[in-house]
Amino acid sequence: MRRDLLALIAVALALVFPSLGMPQSAMPALKSKSPRVDMKALMNKANSGDPEAQFGVGTVYQQGLGVDKSEYEAMRWYRLAANSGHTEAQNSLAYLYETGPDGLKDFTEAVKWYRRGAIYGNAMAQYNLGRLYLYGLGVEQSDEEALHWLQKSAEADCPRAMAALGVMYATGHQVPQDPRHALKLAKKAIKKHSPEGKAVLGIVYLDGVGVSKNLSEGVKWLKEAAQDESATGQYALGFLYARAKE
Repeated sequence: MRRDLLALIAVALALVFPSLGMPQSAMPALKSKSPRVDMKALMNKANSGDPEAQFGVGTVYQQGLGVDKSEYEAMRWYRLAANSGHTEAQNSLAYLYETGPDGLKDFTEAVKWYRRGAIYGNAMAQYNLGRLYLYGLGVEQSDEEALHWLQKSAEADCPRAMAALGVMYATGHQVPQDPRHALKLAKKAIKKHSPEGKAVLGIVYLDGVGVSKNLSEGVKWLKEAAQDESATGQYALGFLYARAKE
């Protein structure tokens, strides 16, 4: 069982660090429950040089909110805002460079824009840059740089970075093993409504990392994570059910 749990934790590490980046949340005006966007007003502000509005137009095109979805148009508007120092646009532009189709995908450009956002304190850009260093995508692989940016992101309250570091400290992956710190990070991520934080806490209880082993508590947190669409929670729960049938 111990070997199975270690395998589960190793998979959790891969799932908490997805191979694709995380885009920036939409600007507040676009988070309304109403699907209607005053595109004319938004475009007027964007064309006048307002970086926040330019970021908004980019988001509209990226998500297809009342317009035909277009990653090319999204990149054009994100770039305008990014060049004005808008860190959310910098992260979103980098995300499209990382995840876009052939003709758009460019890891070197992704690293460039993630780095700009990260240097100026954007937590999601810091997480994404750390992840690229961990995988060696567009940069020379560096555990030291990966840890540096992930810690920066976690300190800036990025819940995904907290969850990822929680797994690393729980397993001793690239850092000294520290179960108590792993538990602290997982709980902090949960307070930020992180499904991955719930999954990490579930695994911590299953393996007795920094806490007494507690199967029922572990399964409870994994179920909550899975219901919140955590890939880590869903995989871990499926793993446990499959093992129980053997």
